Amino acid sequence: MNNENNSQCSANFDPPCQESLENIKSVSQRADELLLAERFAEAEQLYRELCLGLEVLLGPAHPDVAEAKHKLAAALGGQGKTAEAVANEQSSQILKAALK
Repeated sequence: MNNENNSQCSANFDPPCQESLENIKSVSQRADELLLAERFAEAEQLYRELCLGLEVLLGPAHPDVAEAKHKLAAALGGQGKTAEAVANEQSSQILKAALK
């Protein structure tokens, strides 16, 4: 992803933005597969990438960001990284409540 372009994607996606969203969807699917397979460390890495990419493309206050943080918390919890898992889950819940 291009960090120089921090503009959010609009409803009328331009081709580079659409490509980025398609890449993020692929990362999300792979991370979900790894989480279900209990390959938590690998899933964690992809969920971190996913959170960052979604925040850049959609903005930090987006439901997809909240969901990615929730899944990151699950991957962290699966590795016994309890404090970080709790922090990410709280962040996810706060964001979800703010978006209602």
